[in-house]
Amino acid sequence: MPAVATCRQYGLPAYLQDAAIWLHGREVACVSAQQVGACAVIEASFPEHLAAAPGLEAAFRARVEAQHGWQFYTAWPVGEEERPW
Repeated sequence: MPAVATCRQYGLPAYLQDAAIWLHGREVACVSAQQVGACAVIEASFPEHLAAAPGLEAAFRARVEAQHGWQFYTAWPVGEEERPW
């Protein structure tokens, strides 16, 4: 729902159906979330014409935080924290 709320914040009358974002009766983007340990991984695509909107990522994060009370940890591993893949 945070992805749908973000679309609506940008003036699109989007809705969620079958784990996808729909707009005007057609599927326009996908959404998924999964728990990994004590964290949640959220993946959302947005309608193509909205994807380049200024502030989209910040708006999406704000909607996630408001709806779920989650906080984002965005630091990247450094030094010994990095794992060789």
